[in-house]
Amino acid sequence: MLDIFTMTGPRAPTPADSAAHPLRVALARGDRLVDRNAPALRHLLGAPKRSLVNDAVVAHVGAMFDNLALQLVMARGAENDADLLEAFAERLIEVEALRGHCQALAFEWRLALQLEEELALDPVLSPALQAMVADGEAIAAPLAMAALTSQARFAQAQRRMELPLGELPAELFHAVLIAAREVSGGEDGASIAQAETRLRARYDEATTRLAVLARLATNGLPGGVSLVIVESAGVALWLSALAARTGEARDRTACATADPMLGRLLLTLRAAGLAPGEAERQALRVQPDAALPGGLGDVGTREAAQWLGELRR
Repeated sequence: MLDIFTMTGPRAPTPADSAAHPLRVALARGDRLVDRNAPALRHLLGAPKRSLVNDAVVAHVGAMFDNLALQLVMARGAENDADLLEAFAERLIEVEALRGHCQALAFEWRLALQLEEELALDPVLSPALQAMVADGEAIAAPLAMAALTSQARFAQAQRRMELPLGELPAELFHAVLIAAREVSGGEDGASIAQAETRLRARYDEATTRLAVLARLATNGLPGGVSLVIVESAGVALWLSALAARTGEARDRTACATADPMLGRLLLTLRAAGLAPGEAERQALRVQPDAALPGGLGDVGTREAAQWLGELRR
């Protein structure tokens, strides 16, 4: 089994004309799809009766926005104010980074359910997480227990299509509160400030699921445990490990799992140290019927990381 800290295979030769390489073309195409999808998702979420849209991801994301809005209304003690609830939901949809984050969570959960059905891979307790929890002497064991608890809460919330405010990354938690502050709902400034103060007092980014997974992905692991193999790590740890190894945004990698050509995912796997054949096998675990772009064997780990970095700029 591959180890997360082990680079696999020698560095592959760089193609003479890397700009025309099929993987670079697939990478650019996948990123354009994600970027073009953002305004479309905003439009669908803002449309009346969006629950009638026959698209599971849009419905899931929309439900998460509604749930975030409900939590904000409850924080202000205005549970019965339907107008304020609608105003919060409409304002939150305007936050682009929040739309992308919710979309990534929906893709992550969809993939977790898919692999549960196809591979009997538990969405909460993966083989790697089970091994770390069982290894009481390992440095990662306490973190693994925290990750297990966090992942169980995430699974429960996703089944309900909910997103707790306290699970947002710090920058998004702040953005949500700023957006909520702009929706007065007829309340006075003191009442709004008190509600925001209560929410901030309860928030601790270090205890969020994503923060715990990120720490676990960079800690020492028991022998034989690999976090860049999805069947071992489970979807949640796998995405966090890929982000840790490559410097890629976790949300971006989660969205890449839905790209029909999987160009970004393949290069992320290669940049994380997987050999070309194993990277392709992992990609096909995500989308068994995908037509993968060729040429991954021509791309070394450094080239893959470089190409990903160029697209980030």
